[in-house]
Amino acid sequence: MKKIFLSLLFVGLFSHLQAKNEEANKLLAEIEALSKRIDKDLATVAKEPKEEQAKIKYVKTPDEELSKDSYLNYRVYAQIVDNIVIDTTLHLMWEDNNHSKMITKGYWKASSYCSELKLGGFEDWVVPTRRELLSITNGWKYNPAISSSMFKYIANDKYWTDRRVAKREKDAPYQFWVIDFSEGTTAFSLIEDKHYIRCVRHTLKKEKY
Repeated sequence: MKKIFLSLLFVGLFSHLQAKNEEANKLLAEIEALSKRIDKDLATVAKEPKEEQAKIKYVKTPDEELSKDSYLNYRVYAQIVDNIVIDTTLHLMWEDNNHSKMITKGYWKASSYCSELKLGGFEDWVVPTRRELLSITNGWKYNPAISSSMFKYIANDKYWTDRRVAKREKDAPYQFWVIDFSEGTTAFSLIEDKHYIRCVRHTLKKEKY
């Protein structure tokens, strides 16, 4: 009886270890795929014009900033000088300076600011879409709910997007979506309200995310 019990115990233990081994192999395969994707992203950025490569410092987001649902959501950011942060995954270049944290504007003035912005030798900055701005938030953080420590200038408050809220009534006032970086949540606001603005630039593709 004792031998039968030990045999069953051994079989159960072996099955458990085999399952763990398969799980470990799957994780290693995900990490290998992730590594290849990161190398591909960095190689793509390396093909950009030399002025965009100047003084680039590649920094991987810390482990605690990984998305909780998948290792494959790992993001790589690059920084040019001190006032621009690049998301090499979505090919977005972000303004990151005192203005991003200190100045609030109504929507139209915020839009004009981005269209007139000259930063890093580039002049094609725009107000980000709602999805673009949400892409740098982290719902597991708050005050600020920002996805990467690469961003140095961030207010725990609302930022404009270029997405207008659909009118429910004919005479309803114009409103635009905003992202609240205190919690990483969305809201909408009247165009005359004053909020922060963080301009964005599309580095490798013209379509908006």
